[in-house]
Amino acid sequence: MFDTEDFEKAIPLPEKFLRYRAIDFIKNHEFCDAILAKYRKLLNPSDSFDEDANLWSYLLSQKPDLIEIIPYFFWEKFEKKDFCRVLNAIDNNKVAVQYKGERWSSFWYRFLLCVPECAKQLQKLGCWEVLSYNYLCRLITERPRLKEYCIQYIEWDKLDSWDWEILLRKKVRDLDAVSLCDMYNGWSKFNDKKQHSRSRWCNLLRLKPEFANKCSSVDGWNSLEGDEWVALLSYQLQFVDKCVECDGWRKFNGASWQTLLVERPKLSNYADRYDAWRLLSIGDWNRLLHKQPQFISKFKKMFRCEQTEEEILNGVKAFYGEDDFDLLAGVFEL
Repeated sequence: MFDTEDFEKAIPLPEKFLRYRAIDFIKNHEFCDAILAKYRKLLNPSDSFDEDANLWSYLLSQKPDLIEIIPYFFWEKFEKKDFCRVLNAIDNNKVAVQYKGERWSSFWYRFLLCVPECAKQLQKLGCWEVLSYNYLCRLITERPRLKEYCIQYIEWDKLDSWDWEILLRKKVRDLDAVSLCDMYNGWSKFNDKKQHSRSRWCNLLRLKPEFANKCSSVDGWNSLEGDEWVALLSYQLQFVDKCVECDGWRKFNGASWQTLLVERPKLSNYADRYDAWRLLSIGDWNRLLHKQPQFISKFKKMFRCEQTEEEILNGVKAFYGEDDFDLLAGVFEL
């Protein structure tokens, strides 16, 4: 094990950090899996320690491979002086380390958000090549002045639906994201659930309903799941007909109906049409009646035709306890 005392002589460290003894697990600037695992466990200091951006930027400037164990949210608190301290150490000392991987990609993205004027300097160091397509797309929309740098490192045909969504949500001067998406077959990627487990149409159409025709052009409506329809209809009620057209209601479960009816009680006629009330559990009814008590009549009609009042109330009491029992017990008194 590398001797802590020798390390302190080589690189003076703030006393505050040494109190946590995490430095004991650094060995000759190299980390093995076992050391990393043990070191991470020690990173549970006080809030004041967590928020000390000055300390972490100092450590990172002295030992860049610390990035492998510093939590992402630490450098989200960095200010310009903190980022520049790290950059100067890398640029001036030529520290032998590979500035690649997801952590460095996140770091350089945050760096450019905070200090966009350093773009050219980072390009000379090869830092732009580390940025993922997702971060490059974010920089285009969040820091338009960096657009010309970003497009040098983007291969448009390799963008996924999340990347396209970022570009399409916000207009950027002299960048026609819609035409690029047309040219590189980006719309069809919104149907792909392999990478993100769900289609991205819901997210895009909630904010940009004008892209509905693009969704239709690649049969994107059929890629939406029940909870995605709920999220979309909660924001954009004009797509109800599309849900009917592709039979999206059939994908709803009890929880989906409960969430939708809380947000859009006027859609209860569709719950009637698809006999959806039978899908709601006692828990769904509980949450629905808290927010939309006018559906008490549906509750009474639904359960009275299947069980006695006593059986229902005893079941609710046994499953949910006294508090929720009191809520639903009053249903039959109204």
